[in-house]
Amino acid sequence: MDMKLNDQNKLTSGLIILCCERRFFIPQSALDENEELFCIGCNQPMLFKGSNGEWYIPGKKVDF
Repeated sequence: MDMKLNDQNKLTSGLIILCCERRFFIPQSALDENEELFCIGCNQPMLFKGSNGEWYIPGKKVDF
């Protein structure tokens, strides 16, 4: 994935991700065991781990 990593898309809190009009709870074990997480509905990336070990959301940050 070719994407610029910055504070706009860095995952800082919360592990509930919205995709395909559904909310997905991402357990810590999934973050510990994987480098990327994909939506089970559309197979698009929902989260990915940067080279610095931090998790990011593809695209711009959305505040809830």
